[in-house]
Amino acid sequence: MTPELKNRLVFTNRARCRNCYRCLRVCPVKAIRIQNGQAQVEASLCIACGTCRRECPQQAKSFRSDTERVMQWLQEGAEVMVSLAPAYASVYPGDTRECLVGALRQ
Repeated sequence: MTPELKNRLVFTNRARCRNCYRCLRVCPVKAIRIQNGQAQVEASLCIACGTCRRECPQQAKSFRSDTERVMQWLQEGAEVMVSLAPAYASVYPGDTRECLVGALRQ
């Protein structure tokens, strides 16, 4: 993975993006630009709120997941800390949020 892609949190699946520009209209910080006819997230402006993912009717937005890396660290006995992006709310249903702290500790 290139350093540029390594730092990106939100990705656009070009095959799914249908140029509806809904994500562009709903982004609260205007971090989405049109490049080559498709909506692309500008990593330097993105606050990882999850609005684009939640509002995309084609489900063309996805987030980088470090779950496998963290699971490996835990298996190796490393101490880890969690810094949760605001976008977690768009990934996990409402009921799950109330149990999140306990689940992370476990």
